[in-house]
Formats: sequence, structure tokens, C-alpha cells
Amino acid sequence: MTDGEARRAHSRRSLSERIADEKAAEAFARDIAEWARDPRKFDLPHVDEPAPLTFHRVEEPVGEGLIHGDIRAKDRSGREVGHIFYSRNPCDIHLSLLGVRPEYAGRGYAVYLMREFINLQDKQCINSTLEAVPLGVGEMEDIDPELWKKNLRFLKSFYGSFGFEEVAGDLMARRPSCEGKKLRPECEKLDLSLLARVMEDYD
Repeated sequence: MTDGEARRAHSRRSLSERIADEKAAEAFARDIAEWARDPRKFDLPHVDEPAPLTFHRVEEPVGEGLIHGDIRAKDRSGREVGHIFYSRNPCDIHLSLLGVRPEYAGRGYAVYLMREFINLQDKQCINSTLEAVPLGVGEMEDIDPELWKKNLRFLKSFYGSFGFEEVAGDLMARRPSCEGKKLRPECEKLDLSLLARVMEDYD
């Protein structure tokens, strides 16, 4: 099972199951000699292991039914390593920006941030959307088109590993894995109006 396949399967499970896995994974992993020789081989640090980060979430109502939120991640030394900006309404949550500071790249922190985001989505039992745009490598007209395409493929694969699927162009969506709840009837159909409203606010 590849890293992406492991995360995809894990992301479909209920939040309580994911939390239970995180609590049990460290002891379980110690008993596996092969895992100890190659900790990332089975994607356990990204799927089950408790995050080596602490998360602080702030939300601010900005209009009728609309909330802007910010999830900030700090390492064990208290240094801020990355963040997620999002907007949500009663039916949807839109990931506007996922960022990891360049000096902390390559440590898997984006995975932990995404895990925190889908945990929030599932707890709220709402749909989520995002645009897979590789802003981290500059605007499309400023870079080699092949490099842009390569980064776009990577992003779609990365988000896809958390259960996001393409719905229109670079727009991707994920249905929640709700536990003990159901989507509200008015939320069953994926509504892209939140995305449009968020774009208006940022223009």
C-alpha cells in the first residue's frame, strides 16, 4: 500500500476510529521490527501516529452564515511551522490556503495539517472543497508550463489521498465521514456558492 492509498483509506474512516488508531499506533509500531528499521515504509507516521505538532484554531464570523478560520501548527519547541486558512458555512468548508514554512518543508507537516483539516470537516459533518493550484511555485505565466503541470499533478494526488475528488477543473471536493450524524438534507447536493463568496471576499 502506498502512502497515498493508506491516507485515502484512513480518511474514509470515522473520526473516533482515527483518534483510537493514533493512541494505539506508537505502542503497536514498537513491536514491529520492520517498521522500526524503516518508520515511513508503511506510512504510519502520517496515518496513525500522533502529530508532532500542536494546533491552534481561530474562527471569526465575517457575515451571515460565513466564518473565516485559521489553523496554525507549532512544533514541540513552539515554533510556528505552517497554517491552513479556510472558510465555512453550515453546509461547506473551503480550504483557501495550506502553507508550510520553507525551512520546515520535507518533514510531513502538510500531511498533519491536512489531517487536522479533515478531522474538523468530519466533526462538523459538512462537505469540503479546495482548488489544487500550485501557488508555492509562482503564477503559471512565470514558470515553465511542464513544471506547473508536474506540481499540479502532485497536488491533486496529495489531496486525493485524503479523499478529495476532482469535480470541475482544478476544483476538488470531499464528502465527510460523519459519525452518528448525517448531512443536513439541504447539504446533500454539493454547493459551490461558498467558493464563489470566498472569492468575492478576497477580491
